[in-house]
Amino acid sequence: MILVHGFSVPYFIWDGTFEYLVKQGLRVVRYDQYGRGYSDRPDVIYNSALYQNQLAELIKQLHLKTPVDLAGVSHGGKVVTDFTCSHPELVSKVVLVDPAYPYAKPSESKLYTDYHEATHGDERATGQLADFKYPQRHPDWVAKYRVQMQYKGFRNALVSTMYNYNYNGRAANACLNGTHKPVLLVWGKEDHTVPIAFSDSIRSVLKIDFFPVDDAGHLPYIEQADKVNPRIAEFLRK
Repeated sequence: MILVHGFSVPYFIWDGTFEYLVKQGLRVVRYDQYGRGYSDRPDVIYNSALYQNQLAELIKQLHLKTPVDLAGVSHGGKVVTDFTCSHPELVSKVVLVDPAYPYAKPSESKLYTDYHEATHGDERATGQLADFKYPQRHPDWVAKYRVQMQYKGFRNALVSTMYNYNYNGRAANACLNGTHKPVLLVWGKEDHTVPIAFSDSIRSVLKIDFFPVDDAGHLPYIEQADKVNPRIAEFLRK
């Protein structure tokens, strides 16, 4: 099982699920995508090809037995969906958690967005709490996030991704459906980052096992871990 994090929070976003699945006897890998966490921050274009190639190289370099199971949260859902469409022979099952769906390149110039990220870095960090329904339960979340911001290239990775990771949610999920992989879609009912209404669009083109989660925001496997993590394990064992 490979766990793919979202747009900017690195692999610690999967800590609880990682620990749970390992205790269930599964072999689990987490990693930081380029530009995030402790991964390299190459000065390149951050597009779909970059993220897919990194995941393919990870599987190859770790000599993982394929096909593997993939789970992606938010932006990681885009990466997992695109990767499965491009490399169906490497993937067995897919778990999508509140996956990013709509895409629109920022209307402002890239120069302006880069300047804004540079001068409003604290907003980027504190804004991560909006992913939770109960942010007060995660007092250390922002401090953990800030660690990666001290390394050169973090801001460039985010901005480049915003402008260069082109994604058509409907087409991508239709493509995933064509691979005939078992898919579990998990969604927090009170997600304000990627509202659950987008699940209707996904379900219209993708055959899935759907698990809407009560009393949870954008990260239901954290806020409702006792419900979601066993469901993921059960799906993987089927």
